Amino acid sequence: MSPPIDQEQARIRMLVQTVLRFHRRGAKAHIRNLLRKQHPADIALMMQRLPALMRAQVLVLSGPPDTQADVLSEMDAQQAAEVLVAIEPRSSLIRIVEAMSSDDAATILRELSEDERAEILSQMANEESEDVEGLLNYKPETAGAMMTPEALTMSEDTTVEEAIKSLRLAQEALEAETVFYIYAVNDLDQLVGVISLRQLVVSDAWVPLGNIMEREVVTVSASDDQEEVAKVVEHYNFIALPVVDDQRHLLGIITVDDVLDVLREEATEDLLRMSGAGDVPQRGATVLSRLPGRLIWLLTATCLAVGISWVVFTHHEVTPQNVELFSLLPLLLIIPMATAMQSAAVAIGAVTMETVSSEAIGPYLLREFGAGALSGVLFGGLAALGVSGITSFSAFPIIGAPVASAITLATFMGAGIPLLIYRFKRDPTNLGGLLVMGLAPICSMMLGLFVVQLLR
Repeated sequence: MSPPIDQEQARIRMLVQTVLRFHRRGAKAHIRNLLRKQHPADIALMMQRLPALMRAQVLVLSGPPDTQADVLSEMDAQQAAEVLVAIEPRSSLIRIVEAMSSDDAATILRELSEDERAEILSQMANEESEDVEGLLNYKPETAGAMMTPEALTMSEDTTVEEAIKSLRLAQEALEAETVFYIYAVNDLDQLVGVISLRQLVVSDAWVPLGNIMEREVVTVSASDDQEEVAKVVEHYNFIALPVVDDQRHLLGIITVDDVLDVLREEATEDLLRMSGAGDVPQRGATVLSRLPGRLIWLLTATCLAVGISWVVFTHHEVTPQNVELFSLLPLLLIIPMATAMQSAAVAIGAVTMETVSSEAIGPYLLREFGAGALSGVLFGGLAALGVSGITSFSAFPIIGAPVASAITLATFMGAGIPLLIYRFKRDPTNLGGLLVMGLAPICSMMLGLFVVQLLR
């Protein structure tokens, strides 16, 4: 039985602290002995929490090229690419890439510049580089880009006994990501059927594969969108799904582990689209890089709030004394609520996509505060401009400053509440949204009204 999540997180933290302590002492042999007892997925999670400059050094100590390849395959593609290019000597880098499955290597190399990618491919063995380069030719987020060309194929005339003997001896069986299915092909290398490993071992030895295979094979095209591929795998509960061209030539297979990554990514993207939040910030993303995806949503919320103020103004007598009440209440309610929910969606997405760890919450919130301050200045000014145009009163100081303050606080709280819940080892999706929707707008409104009192 696997350990509870809290215990596992504590174990990873202890592993990080131990590696850092050994690194300060220059005890490379101790790091090597420690890491070689760990699972590649745990090493990948641990490396995510190490300083960037240490990661390549630690990867080299984690084991032979096969293990290093497994570790990189478990990491975020962008971060894995950064670690990969820092590895010296270059020959070690090439051995690691050659040890990866073709789809994992292509995913990581896609994050590099064209020159770096070409240099690595030119130094790889011809067969390995051809497989990876072939996958790189497919558009990102398609079945072709996520498949692996290593699939077990046999002629439909092969007997069960011959197939089992081939499985024991074939290098392809050792290198394949999964051997749960054998794909039967005809003389033209066209996919004609599929046999499960279970069906193979319970059949008589003399029976040809053509007699026991499933001829109605569910397939996808290399150009199909990855989300559609994930739906097919989820619907049929496949462990692997064949990818074919227009003539039904078998190009490769998509395994369930790749599909799980897609389902997680698509769910996160749907959450962000619903909140108009754009993409999840990458690790260390700057303040300015966090703004573009959020601008349309905040602009819409600002226009809506100003529109509500206009409706109120047209039905009430407005004077310099009551302009604050009529204008600020819609602005301080709608804009901070939209801002907080958007910021919360991005923070939860960052947790889901593992682009922020519990140890990196402080820097993340600092950058979110900066993004909130810039958004506040921009949309506080737009809100003040809109109110001034509606009321004919000069509202820039008395409207702009409170709204800017409210947006800044709402951004900070929207990100901070889910991340605080996550920091205490709880799921931020359970209470995070409710707390953000309740606390952030109220606190932001109170701050805005307090700023108004200071400006009077």
